[in-house]
Amino acid sequence: MVIRRRHKFVTVLGLSAVCLSLLLLPSDRGMSQTPNSNQTNVWDSKIIAKAIADLKDPHPQVRIQAAETLYQRGIQKDAALAVIVATLKDPNPEVRLRAAQTLYQTGAQKDAATAVIIAALKNPNPQVRLQTAGSSIWSRETPINDAIPTLIAALKDPNPQVRIQAAGTLYRTDIQKDAATALIIAALKDPNPQVRIQAAESSIWYEAAQINGAIPVLIAALKDPNPQVREAVARRLEWSVAHQVEAQRVEGFIPALITALKDPNPSVRAEVADAIKALGPKAEAAIPALLTALKDPDYQVRANAAEALQAMGTAAKVAIPDLVKALGDAEADGIYIYAHNEAAAVLTDLCLALKAVPPELIATLSQRDARTRLGGTIVLGTLGALASVATPELTVALQDPDPTVRFNAAIALRGIGKPAKAAIPALTRLLKDPYESVRVEAAAALWDVGAKPEVVLPILITGVNTRRYPPNETNADASARTRFSAVFTLGKMGVVAKAAIPALTVVLKDKDEQMQWVATQSLAKIKGAQDGDVSLLLINLKYSSAYGEDSREQTIYDLARLGEKAKPAVPMLLKILKQDPDNRIRRRVPPALAAISPNDETVITALIEALKEGDEYVPVAAAYALGEIGPTAKAAVPALVTALNALSESSFFAAVALIKIGAAQDIAVPFLAMTFQNNTCADSVGYCTSAARALRQAGSDTTLASSTLGKLLSKATPYYQTDIALTLLELGAETEPATTALVAVANRTEKSSITSGDAKAEWNGSDRRRLAYEMAVMVERLQKNPDRLSTAEMAATVASLEQVLQVLATPKEPKVSDATLERIRRAISALKAQKSL
Repeated sequence: MVIRRRHKFVTVLGLSAVCLSLLLLPSDRGMSQTPNSNQTNVWDSKIIAKAIADLKDPHPQVRIQAAETLYQRGIQKDAALAVIVATLKDPNPEVRLRAAQTLYQTGAQKDAATAVIIAALKNPNPQVRLQTAGSSIWSRETPINDAIPTLIAALKDPNPQVRIQAAGTLYRTDIQKDAATALIIAALKDPNPQVRIQAAESSIWYEAAQINGAIPVLIAALKDPNPQVREAVARRLEWSVAHQVEAQRVEGFIPALITALKDPNPSVRAEVADAIKALGPKAEAAIPALLTALKDPDYQVRANAAEALQAMGTAAKVAIPDLVKALGDAEADGIYIYAHNEAAAVLTDLCLALKAVPPELIATLSQRDARTRLGGTIVLGTLGALASVATPELTVALQDPDPTVRFNAAIALRGIGKPAKAAIPALTRLLKDPYESVRVEAAAALWDVGAKPEVVLPILITGVNTRRYPPNETNADASARTRFSAVFTLGKMGVVAKAAIPALTVVLKDKDEQMQWVATQSLAKIKGAQDGDVSLLLINLKYSSAYGEDSREQTIYDLARLGEKAKPAVPMLLKILKQDPDNRIRRRVPPALAAISPNDETVITALIEALKEGDEYVPVAAAYALGEIGPTAKAAVPALVTALNALSESSFFAAVALIKIGAAQDIAVPFLAMTFQNNTCADSVGYCTSAARALRQAGSDTTLASSTLGKLLSKATPYYQTDIALTLLELGAETEPATTALVAVANRTEKSSITSGDAKAEWNGSDRRRLAYEMAVMVERLQKNPDRLSTAEMAATVASLEQVLQVLATPKEPKVSDATLERIRRAISALKAQKSL
């Protein structure tokens, strides 16, 4: 048994820093319409084409999968159905069962499907009967009425495992639940231990709280003579007992669980401790037994007992003395492993919950056993300022003969911060410790408790290149931790650590990638140039992959925000686009390249190649980026036409890009016009607003687009109301309802859940700020192409924009930045001048 211990879905191209506002979600937030399952749009044509080809695949499972895909989409249903029906005669019984399940679920030829299911329940092979009895085809919602008698008959199957599986299925589908329960309970007494194990593992126990007498039966089975049966029972009890907590019927179980904590099998004892943990504070009576289990010879039992005590909350405070003793716990080989010492974790939680540090914990610092002293310093180091009451003892511990105790005592004082100022003399003396890691941690602590920078800087700068760590000077991992601490602390010091810049700059070329990464962070804090120093951003981009993809993504956003200033990053970005194994990172690169170096032939060539990628979204990002580059990307026209005609995920963006480039509009315009047919806009607002703008740019009729978007306006969330209303103003249509919607969003002061992939986007968490940002982008886009609207249309649009701007400029929270407001004012003034308004 192993000790058991953050998706946000980011829009594929959420690069707001480079004006990417297209949404690539299959359905939009806040829309109430349900898509028609029979509709087929161009974006799943590739899947359909493959499914049609797979109907002739020699492997029956592939044929069935293809037939299911086509049948569900209403494409070549007759051919798909014929394939499934033909598979009912496959010599492989598992294939026949899959075909029958598919037919029954589609509602086609149920009689033929039922016949196959009944035959499978009677198959001479017990494995086939077992698989059929446990199949997901059985459900409460769509019962297979004609086959139910055969499933019931399986309760008398000569194979006990088939009987148990059938009983579990009958219980799950609300059929003869009493008979099914009785059979499984009886199976717990079967002479065959394998049968008893399967009975203990039956799915019925997931609903044990609803079965009268079920828990007592499981409790009784904890006395089974077979240790594997007892272990299986204990595992099920963990789940069942958790549900009994909800039913508030636990009093009768606890004594039996306490007794089972003495089981001769350590696996059983460990599982029982987990079951007690599921009860939480309701099992307070088990605390004494858990304290005994803390001394169990089996490490896993001790660990689970500690976790169970942790689940008791403050009720476990009586366990503090025993938990303190357990701080010296070690594996059989005598090696102290804090990461596995659950007693330390429980003590930490108890101290934080009680908002107090028990005297017993402080007393560990004076114990003879080095492991106990070390455990005490480590726990105190997790309590932050709460550990200030132990400052005198921690100060004394700085003189401990064990260097690891001195090291962790310094960490604890560092966590206490300014209240530990009295420790400064002792920490200063520790700057001369024979071990460099202790000296570095003492310097870091001194900075946090209030020492002057000149006291700690020399030690920290030297510590950047340390290679020694107690007690084994060749411990490379420990040495790296010390160096990391020195570099990190220098970053915390900020501008006062300028003297460390040369040493940190050397680290940028270190063989240790983690050191390079943390050095970039610290240099940025010292220089105060996080967003403007391209060299630091490049190092961060190169070496942050091992320490969080979010950091790499943010770096790409930061580079894109710099625009042409980030041109030194182009070679690295191109390398990432071509070679990085993480497609999630690669798909961020094309929009950034378009923002940084739009006129670079090498960039355009790379984006053309990216259109051919096999990943679902890298070609989408490449097509979008080529559209952002515009007419300069004419070399991409043939590849974009190919992408459009391939009816792949990138086809839509290829069509938009062609219009922005000004080529192949005879193909792109009809393609985009399809977006406004068959109610597809109800499911893809982001696509439709982009299509409408592109059609207007192409000089095409946008009457249908305006009408469609106008109908969606009132049904959308504020997020999509912003997109729809701004698009309508850009089309010169529906200005009155669009203005009303935008004014409503501009007045929203409550916090929103909307976020950008760019953590530094100013509009994160605010519909009002996002409106201002998107409005600035929209007005600047109009300013570049003022002839899209007639003078009358432009006058109406400008009037609406000025009305919304007036609301956005009001000093209400969340306040829109002056820079964004100025962008909007400047662009509107330019529009008025261009159109002589």
